[in-house]
Amino acid sequence: MDIIKYLQIPFKDQGRDESGVDCFGLAHIFYKNEFNIELPSYIEYYNTTQDKNAIAHQIKNANLTGWQRSKKPEFGQLIILHILGMPLHLGIMLDDESFLHCLKGKGVCVENRTDITWVNRIGGYLKWVH
Repeated sequence: MDIIKYLQIPFKDQGRDESGVDCFGLAHIFYKNEFNIELPSYIEYYNTTQDKNAIAHQIKNANLTGWQRSKKPEFGQLIILHILGMPLHLGIMLDDESFLHCLKGKGVCVENRTDITWVNRIGGYLKWVH
């Protein structure tokens, strides 16, 4: 797997391709490229609710169709991260410590889940089972 191609992608709100992504857009293209799995984009859900807290509620309760909670991080699983106390961000586990994610103003980057910035924000892990 060549993560360099992901590290060159900039942040774009609701982006779902290599020209720009948000955190779920990154998961969307990662799963397509690495696993040949076409994840739902969930943009339609954003557009109908106009409420990102509704998405956070779905993620918190693992109600997003096709996902199952996991207790242990593994390659390819989503890591749920809390921002302002809500599960509003996610990344993709590259191994049991590092994850790939996309931040506004920074673009796609790799970070460690045990870093002081993230260690207390982890809301769990999700694996695709659909």
